[in-house]
Amino acid sequence: PRIAAQVALNRCGGRCTNYLTFQNSCGAYSTGPYGYGWGYAPSRYQAEVISLQQCNARSPGCGVRVWACTTR
Repeated sequence: PRIAAQVALNRCGGRCTNYLTFQNSCGAYSTGPYGYGWGYAPSRYQAEVISLQQCNARSPGCGVRVWACTTR
C-alpha cells in the first residue's frame, strides 16, 4: 500500500496532500466549495454516502469526485 500511495501522489503532480487506502471494499472522495469528505465501505453506494455526509458537514453543495472498488 505504501508504494501505491506514493505512485498516486506522484501522478497527482503535487496538487494532492491526502490519499485513501482500502482493501476488498470501495472508497469515495467528495468535495464542496469549502470542504471535503471521504469514506470506505463494502459497496460503492455506502462509500459515497459516507463521503457525502462528511463533506456536507463542512460545506454545502458537495458531490462525489472519485470512487473506486477493489477485490483484493
